[in-house]
Amino acid sequence: MTVTIDKDCGHLCPTETALRQDLEVHTKLATARHHIENLLAAFSHAIAGNHQDLLTALLRNVRVTLVGSEHCHELAPVVRLLQLVAPSGTRVWFLTSNLGVAYEDRDVTFTAVYQILDAGSRHNRLGIGSIRGSLRSGAETWTWSSLEITTERGALRT
Repeated sequence: MTVTIDKDCGHLCPTETALRQDLEVHTKLATARHHIENLLAAFSHAIAGNHQDLLTALLRNVRVTLVGSEHCHELAPVVRLLQLVAPSGTRVWFLTSNLGVAYEDRDVTFTAVYQILDAGSRHNRLGIGSIRGSLRSGAETWTWSSLEITTERGALRT
């Protein structure tokens, strides 16, 4: 950011151009964060409800990778992802937090922490790890292009 010395008070002040550029960057990040939060909310809803059709639609043309001691960069189809995160007969909550967003040109990358909790009465933690992905901004839509789920050892069932 470019700064100048304000003649009236003698303090360093950002120039009008620098303020405008800074505002544009923060607006892009806020917009990207909003889209990512919506995608993660839809992803969490699909996992929690074991909605294979919704998850398939959400992850269409998305490269999904599982990373962990038991999964070693395994490309995961939707069915495999659901089997690992929410096996048949199990109801879970997939929660994300600590979202970080970076914007470069038209690509946005994000990283977040996730927890998988048993939706039963005890809410036991079934898994924890990180979720990382990228989106590409278009004229009117955002396209989810990759998703990587990293697990702690033994966090997801095989």
